[in-house]
Amino acid sequence: MKMTDKHDDDLVQGFFDAAQGAQAEVSEGLMARVLADADAEATRRAVSVVKPRAVAQRQSGGGFFGLIGGWPAMGGMVAASAMGLWLGLAPPAIMASLSTTTTDSVNVSIFSVDQVFNTGG
Repeated sequence: MKMTDKHDDDLVQGFFDAAQGAQAEVSEGLMARVLADADAEATRRAVSVVKPRAVAQRQSGGGFFGLIGGWPAMGGMVAASAMGLWLGLAPPAIMASLSTTTTDSVNVSIFSVDQVFNTGG
C-alpha cells in the first residue's frame, strides 16, 4: 500500500468532517471548578506583596553584580584572578623559558612605504 493511496485520504477526510460537525459541550461541574480555580488564583495574585525595586535589586545582587551573573560568576572571576596573580608573582620554571623565546620581534612589511603613501618610489 502506498502512502498516496486515495482510499486512505478519503477515510481520513471523513473523520475530519465528522469532527468538524460535532459540538463540544462542557459540563456545568467542570465549568464551575475551572472558574473557582481562576478566582482563587486571581485572589492569590492580588494578595501577594510586590517588592520595591530597591529591595529586589539588593536581594538579586543588583546593578552590575546582577548583570554579570551574581555569585556563581563572581566565584569564577575570583578564581581566575587568583590564578593570574599566582602565575604573575611565582611563575613556574617553564614560563621563564617561554618568555625568552617570545620577546624576539620580527617585522614583516606587506607593502613598501612608497606604495602605502603613493610617493611613486
